[in-house]
Amino acid sequence: MDGLVRLVPGSHSATGNGPRLRDFPCTRRPNDSGDSLLLTPDIMASNGRSVVHLVDDEKQVLKALSRLLNSEGYETAGYLSAKDFMAKHDANASGCVVLDVSMPEVSGLELQQWLTQTGSLLSVIFVTGNGDIPTSVRAMKAGAVDFLTKPVKDTDLLNSVRQAVELSRQMRLVRAELAALQERLTRLTPR
Repeated sequence: MDGLVRLVPGSHSATGNGPRLRDFPCTRRPNDSGDSLLLTPDIMASNGRSVVHLVDDEKQVLKALSRLLNSEGYETAGYLSAKDFMAKHDANASGCVVLDVSMPEVSGLELQQWLTQTGSLLSVIFVTGNGDIPTSVRAMKAGAVDFLTKPVKDTDLLNSVRQAVELSRQMRLVRAELAALQERLTRLTPR
């Protein structure tokens, strides 16, 4: 059954955590036991988890970052180029993008700009060995959550990923609430 869920201040959200909204778009899907689970498609990936998308032209870096993030419970997807990521990008994806600045064909800054232009709510973290102050300032002004230099400390990256995933989740909640309000506005009749 699809529809809206009424959430009031002081109640738990539909997913069991996170901000409390008034009207929230939702859908019910059966889980493995046949029960119906309440899911919010604008917030969750198809399996209910946020994905950390890793974009770097070095296989070893992708492998190391993926291993670290997987060990902390994150689902990861690796891409050897920005073009590869762009070709497979899902506009409804939930999570964040960890990317390098210097890549062939499409740079990390160009990918960040493309994400903004497409309306993606994936938060961006830069991890690079070729960073300088003007580049980091440009990335941060364009909305990057963090700009880290290689070799990056595990704790620094994990803290940035937590922050980025939370930011993406909050932006999705706002988008869902705005969509619900827009839907209600379209149903108003003239007086």
